[in-house]
Amino acid sequence: MKSLIPGLIPASAAALLAFSCATWADNNTAILIQTGNGNNAVIDQTGMEGSFIVKIQQGALNESSTQIASLGGKIHHEQIGQFNNAFSLQLGGEGNTSTIFQLGQGNWASTFQVDTVNSDAIISQIGDGNTANILQFGGSDNLATITQVGSLHNGLIGQYGATDSDAHILQFGTAQVATITQTGIGHFSTINQSGIANSAHTVQFGQYNNSDIEQSGIGNMAFVSQTSSYNTSLVTQDGVGNYAMVLQEGVLGGNSAMVNQQGILNQAYISQSSASNSATISQIGVGNQANVLQ
Repeated sequence: MKSLIPGLIPASAAALLAFSCATWADNNTAILIQTGNGNNAVIDQTGMEGSFIVKIQQGALNESSTQIASLGGKIHHEQIGQFNNAFSLQLGGEGNTSTIFQLGQGNWASTFQVDTVNSDAIISQIGDGNTANILQFGGSDNLATITQVGSLHNGLIGQYGATDSDAHILQFGTAQVATITQTGIGHFSTINQSGIANSAHTVQFGQYNNSDIEQSGIGNMAFVSQTSSYNTSLVTQDGVGNYAMVLQEGVLGGNSAMVNQQGILNQAYISQSSASNSATISQIGVGNQANVLQ
């Protein structure tokens, strides 16, 4: 997958700073550029072959560390600002990619990919005090991205033993919280947040579940849990203090749930534990409550 961050480094600087650790490994490349004061970077390519790492730090007191133990893994860190911290670890597998870009102050980003094959993990943070973590363990062909624009966001994606699964978090505004946890095959999950202090959480087990949470406004909360297979869920919240929960469980799956909330302090609850059910809740106004059990 192509990097989302254009213009990594000038060609002349790359030519001057590129080097290959031939003593401990073969055909590795590490490029490190630091401009400013008190920056710290660590690159470990011991025993590797064909890995490529680029790090650029501009500003003061940024921290960046990288360790690769896979064939052909690629990592790019770029930090512009102060007190930013980036960390990547890729162990096992082939063709892994990790890209972390941070512009601002006090941001934290980490990526773990263990025993992964052709997996991508991309984190982009623009603002101050954001935290993003991506963990991908023991799966293959997974894609995870976290994009944060604003301040004080918190995003976490965990794909444990997942295969062919995608997870995406997009946060604008201030103090958004989003988590995605996926285990199984063929899942797709998206969380988009704008506004202030919204919270969204998705859990997917089984196979081929699809979840989409869209939040704008202030203090909305959404929780989606899909533990069977072939379920779909869409939650849309626009307003203040709305709450939505969707539970799709059971053995057979194939359920569909949709929640639309516009207003203030609305509550919606959908629980589907049998097969091939469909439920829709739409709330407009103040203080509405709805429960659907199937």
